[in-house]
Amino acid sequence: MATAACTINGIAYYAGSGRIPSGVDTFSSPEDRSTYVGKTSDAEYTTIIKFTAPSVAGTLAGGTVTFTLPIVIGSAYGKSSVTVKYAVSSNGDGAQGGNIMPAGFAGGTVTFAGLTASIKNMSFTCPAFNPTPGGTVWYLWLTKADSAVAGDLVQIYKGSNHAATLNYTAVTAAGAPTACSVSATLAERQTTLSWSGASAGVGNSITGYQIQYRDSPDNSSWGAWTVLSTVSMTAASGSLTVDPPATRGYYRQYQVRTLGSAGSGYYSAWRVSSNTLRRNTLPGAPTSAGYSKATVNRGDSITLSWSGASAGTSAIAKYILQYRTSPNASAWSAWTTYSQPVTSAASGSITWTETASPLLYVQWQILTQDALGAQSAWKAAGTYTIVQIACGAPTACAVSAELAEGSATLSWSGASAGGTDGTNTITGYEVQFRDSPDNSAWGAWTAAGTVSAAAASGSLTVAPPSARGHYRQFQVRTLGSAGSGYYSAWLLSSNTLRKNTLPAAPDTFTASPASYTSDGSITLAWSGIAPGTSALAQAEISKCTSAGGSAWGSWSVVSAVGTTDTSGSASDTAATLSGTCTRYRIRVKDSLGAWSASYTESNSVYCDYTSVGAPTACSLAATLSETAVLLSWSGASAGYGNAITGYEVQYRDSADGSAWGEWMNSTTVANTAASGSLTVSPPAFRGYCRQFRVRTLGSAGSGYCSGWILSGNTLRRNQAPAVPLLAPTGGGSSFNPRPFVLGTADTEPDGNVQTLKAAFGTQAIVQQAIASAGQAFAVRPAANISGQVQVTIYMTDSFGVNSGSSIRTIKVDGADFSAIIPGKTRVRAAHVTELRSAIDKLRLYYGLGAYSWTPITPNVTSTGDWATHVLELRAAIGDIIQTVNTFAAGSIPAPAYTDISDGVPKAAALTELQQLLLTL
Repeated sequence: MATAACTINGIAYYAGSGRIPSGVDTFSSPEDRSTYVGKTSDAEYTTIIKFTAPSVAGTLAGGTVTFTLPIVIGSAYGKSSVTVKYAVSSNGDGAQGGNIMPAGFAGGTVTFAGLTASIKNMSFTCPAFNPTPGGTVWYLWLTKADSAVAGDLVQIYKGSNHAATLNYTAVTAAGAPTACSVSATLAERQTTLSWSGASAGVGNSITGYQIQYRDSPDNSSWGAWTVLSTVSMTAASGSLTVDPPATRGYYRQYQVRTLGSAGSGYYSAWRVSSNTLRRNTLPGAPTSAGYSKATVNRGDSITLSWSGASAGTSAIAKYILQYRTSPNASAWSAWTTYSQPVTSAASGSITWTETASPLLYVQWQILTQDALGAQSAWKAAGTYTIVQIACGAPTACAVSAELAEGSATLSWSGASAGGTDGTNTITGYEVQFRDSPDNSAWGAWTAAGTVSAAAASGSLTVAPPSARGHYRQFQVRTLGSAGSGYYSAWLLSSNTLRKNTLPAAPDTFTASPASYTSDGSITLAWSGIAPGTSALAQAEISKCTSAGGSAWGSWSVVSAVGTTDTSGSASDTAATLSGTCTRYRIRVKDSLGAWSASYTESNSVYCDYTSVGAPTACSLAATLSETAVLLSWSGASAGYGNAITGYEVQYRDSADGSAWGEWMNSTTVANTAASGSLTVSPPAFRGYCRQFRVRTLGSAGSGYCSGWILSGNTLRRNQAPAVPLLAPTGGGSSFNPRPFVLGTADTEPDGNVQTLKAAFGTQAIVQQAIASAGQAFAVRPAANISGQVQVTIYMTDSFGVNSGSSIRTIKVDGADFSAIIPGKTRVRAAHVTELRSAIDKLRLYYGLGAYSWTPITPNVTSTGDWATHVLELRAAIGDIIQTVNTFAAGSIPAPAYTDISDGVPKAAALTELQQLLLTL
C-alpha cells in the first residue's frame, strides 16, 4: 500500500442544532483555531476540516484516508475515552436538523482513548472512502456519537500537526523489450521480427505487444510510424512475420512496446529495432540481345548474344532463355525454356544448329534472375527466319507523267518467281512511295497499294504529292507464295511525279482613279503574277460595292482575261452613285486548270461628292443699327450628289472694326434655295462692329460644305451722344419768367442728327433740333417759371439713344422795379442804381462779370451826366444780348432805344430798360 500526503486547507466549526449553512464560521488555517466537538446545553458543536487529495499513480479503488489530529480532553466532559462520529463529504454544508452529519457519504465512528489535558495526536482511518486525486477538495465532519451525552467531548487544538494521508495501491509501467531486430536486412518476401527482455510492472502484468513500422528511401529520412499489429501474449519475448517495404530499394524500421494489465497509461516505452529490412531491388535484363544472322538455312549454326545485364541488391545467379516459332510471323507457338545458364556475368552467348524446315520464323527472349530468385523483365532478341529463295524484283519501273494536277500511271515489268520448284510463285506486287520537297531529301516510304497478279509486269494509278511542288518517287517489289520473307528486293521508279504548283495572284493590283465624280471609268492594272510549274492561261477579275465602305456586297465576275504575262491591265465602270465604294479582286489560272490559292484585292475607289458652292454675294441691310437687321446672301450652288440643305451663319465682333474676335456660331438656316436671309443683331457693346460669314450646307455632310463668304459690310451698334456742355454761369438770377439756358452740343460718335431735350422742373420737356456737333444753343422753358428751378438737359440721337445729362439750378426773381411814369415821375439816381443792381444779377446769370459803373451819388451827381449813365446801362445789357445771340443767333433782336442825345433825363429811357430786362 502506498501513501501520499493530503493538504489541510482549513478548519471551521458550528454550534447549533440546525443545518450548517455555507459560509458560516469561515474556514481558517488549523494553526489559528481550536474547536470543540460535543454539546453544551442545546448547542451541538460540529467541526469541519477541509482537505485536498493529491495526484498519484496507482489504483485508488479500496483506498483510504488516515487523519491525524491534535486532541485535548474536553473540560466539560472530563473523560479520557471519547467516541466521535465522522463523515467525509464533497461539500461543507450539513443536513437539516437532528443529526447534522451529511448523509450518503463515507463515515463511521472512532474512539479516542487515553486523552489528557495535554495535546495528544490521535489518528483514525476512513476505510470506506475512495477519494478522487488531483486537487479535489473534500470535508471531514466530526460530531458526537451519542446525543444523550452532554458536555464538551474533546477539543481539536490549534497547531501545525494536523495531517491527512491518502492510502492507495501503487502501479508501475511495464518494461520495454531490451532487444529487437529483424532476421534479415534484405528480403524479397517476408522475414521475422524478434524481441526479448520485456518485463511486467508493479501490479501490471504483461498482456501483449504493439508493433509499428516506418519506411525510408535512404535509411536516413524516415516517414511517420504506422501501426502494424498487436500481439496478445504474456511472455517476455516474442516474434512476428513482417513484410519488407512495398517500394523496392526502400528500408523499413520497426518498434515494439510492452502492453500491461494496468492499461494504456502503464504501457512501456518503445524499443526500436536495431537493424532495418530493405526490399530487394530487381536485377536488370540485358540491354542488348540479338542473333549472329537474320536468316539461316536448315543445318546452319546461329548464335544468340546478350550484354548489359545488371544486379539489383542481390547478385546475378543465372539467365533463363526461351524461344517460340511461327509459320507466318503472326500465329506464334507457346514459349519454351531452352536453357538456364548459371553465371554472374553481365553478358554471355549460346550457339546451336538450326534443324527446322524453311519458311519458319523463330523468336528468343531472355531474363536475369538474382540470388534471391527475383527476376528481371524479359528482353526480346528479335526474329530470325529459316529461309528459301526470294522472288526477283521488276527490272523496269516508271510513271507516265512527271508533272500532274491529278493522277498518273506507274508501270513495271521484268519480275520473276523465286526458284524453279514452284514453292514461291508470283502472287502480286507491293508499291510504296516517298515524297521530297526538292527531289533530293526524301521522306519515309509509305504504302501506295498492293496489286494481285501472277504476271511479270503490271501497273497502278498513282497520285502526285499532296504538297504542291513536291516530288514523289515510287518503288515496287514482287510478292511470292512463300510469304513476306521471300519477297523480292525493291526497284525504284526511274523518274518522279511532281505535284503541279499553283500560280500566285499578282502582288500588285490597283484601281484608279481612287476618287471620281463623273462616269465611273476605272483603269485596273496588275503586276507580279508568279507562275507555278505550268504556264499561265487566264486572269479573272471580280468586283463588289459598298455604301459608305463598311458593309460590302457579294463579288461578281467582271471579266476573264486570257494572258500568259505576269502583268496586265483592264478597264471597268465602277458605281456612279455618290457615296458608293467599289473594289476589285483578281486571281489567275494555269494551263492545267489550277487557280491561284488566293485573290489579290485592289484599293477601293469612291464615287465622291463635290462640295456645294458658297454664295457669291452676302450683305447687311444696314451698317449702323440699334436693333436687328437683315443679312442676305445669294448665288449658292449644289455639288455633285450634294444638294443644298441649308446655310450656316457665324459672326465675330470688333471694338474698332480692325482687330476681330473669334467666330461664333449664330444659327443654321434650313433652306434648299440658292439664296436666303437671316435677321441678325448688332453687337452687345455700343460702338462695336459685327461681321458675318455664310457657308452652304449640303446633303453629303460636313465634309462637303462650301467655303465661307464674308458679308460685304459690317453692322455697328449705335453709340450714345455726348453729354451737352452748358455755358458758364456765375450764379445770379434772371427776371425773365422764361429765361434762356445756354450751352453747346458735344460730339455724336455716329454722326446722327441729335435732338436737344431740356426739362425745366416739372414742365414738359422742350426739344430742339441740333444740326451738328459743337452747335451752340439757347433753350427756354415752355411756360413761365419763378424762384429756383432745376434744369436737366441731354441729347437724343435718331435711334432714340440718350446721352448723359447736364443739370443746373437757375433762379428767376420777380421784376420789382420802381414805378417810373413819364411826365410824372422825376428821374432820380436811385432809379439808375436799381437798374445797375438788376443788370449785375443778370450778367452773373449769363456768366458775365459785374459791370464797371461810373460812380453815382444821389442828390450830388449832376444831371448833366445822366446820358452817360444810361449809355452804361445800355452797354451792360448789350453784353448780355450779345452773349445770348452768340449761342442762338437772333434770339434777342436789337432793342430800339429812346433818343437821349439832348442829355435831358427821360423816364421812357429807364422804363424801356426795365421792360428789356424782363425779356433777357
